[in-house]
Amino acid sequence: MISVDQALHIINREVAPETIVKKKVVECFGYVLAEDVISKINMPPFRQSSMDGYAIKLSAENSYKIVGESKAGNTEIKKLEKNQAVRVFTGAMVPKDADVVVMQEHIRKQGGHIEILKKPTQNENIRPIGIQQKKDKDDRNRTCTPRGIRS
Repeated sequence: MISVDQALHIINREVAPETIVKKKVVECFGYVLAEDVISKINMPPFRQSSMDGYAIKLSAENSYKIVGESKAGNTEIKKLEKNQAVRVFTGAMVPKDADVVVMQEHIRKQGGHIEILKKPTQNENIRPIGIQQKKDKDDRNRTCTPRGIRS
């Protein structure tokens, strides 16, 4: 058995630092990142539905009038008034006025209205802006280092 100091000496002697090279992302297969990647945008960049369902302003009522639809990729969203609902799909933008997305399995649809069968909690099924990735600084230069190559 060897001491920690001896082990560190052997490691430092045998392992050379990797050379850092700048490459396009598409050319980095077989490489590892040499520094953090910083996002230029929030992801998602808007409040996003995590379920298929209906976006509403939560109230004491159980009945809501359907006034629109939001699919993934849509950027225009109708303003919600009291007791109105917008049909939303997973990944779609949630109206700014909505404070919950009720899962489609928890409603009963009758004509142009929905009835909530299971009351949701505030902000349920809504992904906040930037929950996956926060916008930080603009950093166009990415560096990577080849695996197993010594300089």
